[in-house]
Amino acid sequence: MEENGRLIKFLYNEDREVVAEETSNGTITRYIRGLGIISSDSEEAKTYYHYVSDEQGSITHVLSEDAEILNHYSYDAFGNIIEKTEKVENRFCYNGEMLDPVTQQYYLRARFYNPVIGRFTQEDTYYGDGLKLYQYCQANPVGYVDPSGHNCGTTQSRYNSDEEQHPKANAAGGYQSATEKGNSKTRVV
Repeated sequence: MEENGRLIKFLYNEDREVVAEETSNGTITRYIRGLGIISSDSEEAKTYYHYVSDEQGSITHVLSEDAEILNHYSYDAFGNIIEKTEKVENRFCYNGEMLDPVTQQYYLRARFYNPVIGRFTQEDTYYGDGLKLYQYCQANPVGYVDPSGHNCGTTQSRYNSDEEQHPKANAAGGYQSATEKGNSKTRVV
């Protein structure tokens, strides 16, 4: 991706989460993840940052390895940054998701979310026809999260076990969402 005239390469894990990035000058930053983003480090830049998040997974602070507060963020319900203090560059914000600094939209694996309009900018390719193809979190971003861009769940679902939280591959080449227990749907991707 080109960002402000510089080329940035991203490395993704199996859940399509960014786990590393490399800038055009060769600096590599690794992102350590748990239930969300926990920390980042770069040997070349000799930096280590710890991310503090709220109950929705939104990054509220970025700390140095000495626990100095470097960045502070506050958000409205839909993810617009309403208060921001930054000493270091950070691309992870609302719900711990990657913010594109050029478009000011969040990358949610399958499509982009625009917090200004509170909707996705591409239609939902999994559910096909319908009236809510661009809707984000059933218009309730306080009670729901949608890290995949396709399937929202309660904010509590962020803390469920891997088996409950992540899709399972099936023989049809699609996946079965474990959040739709008892009423599972298989979608081919």
